[in-house]
Amino acid sequence: MFKEALSVFLLSKLIGKKRTQKLDKFLKKYTRKLASIVFASIAVLHTLRFPLGFDIIIADWRMPLWVSFIIMLLSVYLSYGVYDPNLK
Repeated sequence: MFKEALSVFLLSKLIGKKRTQKLDKFLKKYTRKLASIVFASIAVLHTLRFPLGFDIIIADWRMPLWVSFIIMLLSVYLSYGVYDPNLK
């Protein structure tokens, strides 16, 4: 918390308070979109696992389809929850 406040203070002194606010809004907007795209991609890949039937193996452990289904639901929820189209 302190490091973040210090970096915002120093950045506002360097480029000005108005530009710092614009930069903060820009980063929030596109960070949320990027996170939403990543979660949506994970959901699509886990959804494709059902009809295509490929295996996911992590350290000699084969992931069951029901785990993939739960991850798909969670990824859809997170993708929708992170994305905010009203952020301007």
